[in-house]
Amino acid sequence: MIRFGRNLGIKGAAFVITIFLCLNAETDRMVEVECRVPLEYVNVPDSLVRMGDAPHEAHVQVIFNRKFWQVRPGNLSASIDVSSARRGTHRFALLPEDVTIPRDRKAQVVDIVRPKRVALTFEEKIRKRVKVFPQIDGVPAENYVVFGEPKVDPDKVYLVGPRSLVEGVDVVRSLPVSLTGAKEDIQSSQPLDVSALGDVHTEPERVEIFFDIEPIEERLLAHCPVRTSPRYGVAVDPDSLDITVRGPAAMLEQIPESRIRLSLNVGPLPKGEYAYLAEPAEGNRIRYYPFRDGESDSAAAALPDLEGSVQNLPDLVVLVDFVPKAMRITRGGH
Repeated sequence: MIRFGRNLGIKGAAFVITIFLCLNAETDRMVEVECRVPLEYVNVPDSLVRMGDAPHEAHVQVIFNRKFWQVRPGNLSASIDVSSARRGTHRFALLPEDVTIPRDRKAQVVDIVRPKRVALTFEEKIRKRVKVFPQIDGVPAENYVVFGEPKVDPDKVYLVGPRSLVEGVDVVRSLPVSLTGAKEDIQSSQPLDVSALGDVHTEPERVEIFFDIEPIEERLLAHCPVRTSPRYGVAVDPDSLDITVRGPAAMLEQIPESRIRLSLNVGPLPKGEYAYLAEPAEGNRIRYYPFRDGESDSAAAALPDLEGSVQNLPDLVVLVDFVPKAMRITRGGH
């Protein structure tokens, strides 16, 4: 026991060294395996675009040592230089020297299993300036509306890609901007949607889109004159109406009262003096119909309905109501 216990430290160290040498000898042994490595295509000429699908990985035969911490398949990559490409379809060879191995890794590519050659098609790349159309999703909150056209910056972009895909395109759309429940202006940076065009991109890739959201309000326009057709030989009483219109607040402020007038077509009306009532109709029109008061009902029934409209109202502004609604129309000779 005494002899065995002598120099235990030295004996222990020797044992550990022996085990390490055995393991190192085992892990240093070279093995040959087939690896799948990512494959990319580099140095595509600026004037060309690669079309269609192509292999995105290669199977290669590799010799490396068994120290898995030194070499893993993920450390390897393959690339094919296509700088010599021209328009059309060409075949490119994949060689062992096209596989990249980190310098500090003990490995060697001995063969390309597949693909040994790759057929690639190239097409001319073009740039075309096209208009941007902003898409929307949803509507503003109740009693709010989009005022005017949305502003887009820039309102035109370049489409870049194969001639066959780009040449026939004149408009590119943005991804939808949500307007749901909006009560104030919206500004949004949106990417452009070219997903349906394949290998095409835009320059720039995003645009700024601005929507002017306005509350819907009402405004009274007083003493709007009534103009008849024909103009001569006709008298109307009253000869002006107070009308109420509804629309975006910013637009209502811009309406000049002096330009708003009402038209009335009395062409179907025979000579005489008649009582008519009026009511608003769709499209900023006014419907006039004969007044019936019992004894004169039969005479009024023979009279035609008349039609008029409010003129010079801007888009998005509509007629809501007007006063008075009773009118006397006199048509005599000329």
